[in-house]
Amino acid sequence: MKDKRKKVVAILWLLAIVALNSYVLWKNGKNLVNADDSSELVLASLLSGGNGFISRGWVYSSELRVLNTQWIRALLFRFTNSWTAVRVVGNLVLDGWLLVAYRFFVGQLTEKKNWFWYTAPFLLLPFSHEAFYVMGEMGYYIPHLAISFTILGLWLYLYRGKTHRKTAHLLLCALTFVSCLGGIRQLTVTLMPMWLAVLCLVFRHSRKLGTPREFFLKYSYLWTSSLAGVAGYLVNNKILSRIFLFDTYSRLVLVQPTFDRLQVVLRTLLNTFGYSEDGVPDTPLFSGKGLFFVLSLCFMALLLILVIQIWKRGRELSLPAEFLLLFSIYGFGIVFLLYVFTDMSITTRYYALSLMMFVPLLIVFYQEADLSKGVKQLFLTATAVLLCVLGVAEYHSCLTSELNEGRMASVAWLEQEGYTLGYSSFWNANVLTELSDGQIEMVPLTEGRDGAPGLYPWLVKLDNLFPDEKRGPVFLLLYVHETDRYENLTAGRTPVYEDDNYYIYSYETAGEFLTLLNQE
Repeated sequence: MKDKRKKVVAILWLLAIVALNSYVLWKNGKNLVNADDSSELVLASLLSGGNGFISRGWVYSSELRVLNTQWIRALLFRFTNSWTAVRVVGNLVLDGWLLVAYRFFVGQLTEKKNWFWYTAPFLLLPFSHEAFYVMGEMGYYIPHLAISFTILGLWLYLYRGKTHRKTAHLLLCALTFVSCLGGIRQLTVTLMPMWLAVLCLVFRHSRKLGTPREFFLKYSYLWTSSLAGVAGYLVNNKILSRIFLFDTYSRLVLVQPTFDRLQVVLRTLLNTFGYSEDGVPDTPLFSGKGLFFVLSLCFMALLLILVIQIWKRGRELSLPAEFLLLFSIYGFGIVFLLYVFTDMSITTRYYALSLMMFVPLLIVFYQEADLSKGVKQLFLTATAVLLCVLGVAEYHSCLTSELNEGRMASVAWLEQEGYTLGYSSFWNANVLTELSDGQIEMVPLTEGRDGAPGLYPWLVKLDNLFPDEKRGPVFLLLYVHETDRYENLTAGRTPVYEDDNYYIYSYETAGEFLTLLNQE
């Protein structure tokens, strides 16, 4: 009876989190979106016109969207023109996909099925702005996480020697192949930490695992699925990169670690937990805001305690539990090392993605940590309460955000005047398209190495980079502080719209604007 009550409470908790995430997006989502997540909807809108699920008419970023959000959102665009509805309903479907994958994984990790309900809320509860951005708003990384849990679940299924092994093995190889067609990310978040964990286990349990040949044959699904993943990435890098327009991480280069770069990497990690570098400075310790920042540090401490308590069990851990611990640590470590030793862009979202893989360790902690049952229950309860407090603070922050109010005023004026094509910096471009429900299409601009502005072929429709030169009128939207940077495009012109945030300049045709741009 007691377990049944716990399960009911956990289900209600999960449903409340899903409902709150959806409510925030519906109520104030337009004030939360930025250029990256708006770009995903612009792509989905393009694909909804019968362009399949991959398009040669889109300039992708560093990854080709193969098995990602566009499968869901492009379909939704065929039923509604509301971009808010597509984002909200699309994220609900993505959450469902993630929870199904996590349910399958937990079913292979433990025989006690209730652990899915006890731990699933931790995946979706926004303990920081970045956690909400990755799991509650953008949605782009949810498929990567769902695929990771599915692959982990299939590995454990095959490890436990269950029936239908050939089918499971084929499904595993097919999934790793397809997931790696998009780029290197699934390799870095799943396959690379897997092999590091396996290598460590081989050294720690060489007698138990047998000779290399015996290990190679018994656990063939590990290396065959890895080969399938590598094959998928090679197809992406050598074949698909010649058909579709996207960048690859093959251009990543090594760098010397510097103290300044280490500072940025560590500050980014603190940001992921909610200890914001923008909000913390000069915040009084004994204030409401200061208290929440301290609670963010407490969350970091609880996670560290969790890992240490499991690690202390050493070889007494079950093999799946030890593998999962090492897998989570190495997954996080790979991101950290890439930030320190390569020129990879340092962003909180990759940390947030790797942190989600620590959620199943709550199960391992409760089942295998060398602590009394009461202490373990107290720890899990304290963690849940702490994250709920941080979550409430994040929901309040999201609901009161006015990030895009200035943009929405500009969009309202542009719609009233009938503009349908414009130019701006990247961080304004696709956001304006989403705020106008797709009525205004945008082309991003950037500064070249010589400082002169030019077209920025990144997350944009190819047709808009090369429009009909007679199409018009078109406009240029600038932040107030960007006017000097683009003065040759605006010389002798009076803004047709201006407010405290933006200036808008008008041009009769796209050809006129592009001629001025090419003269830079």
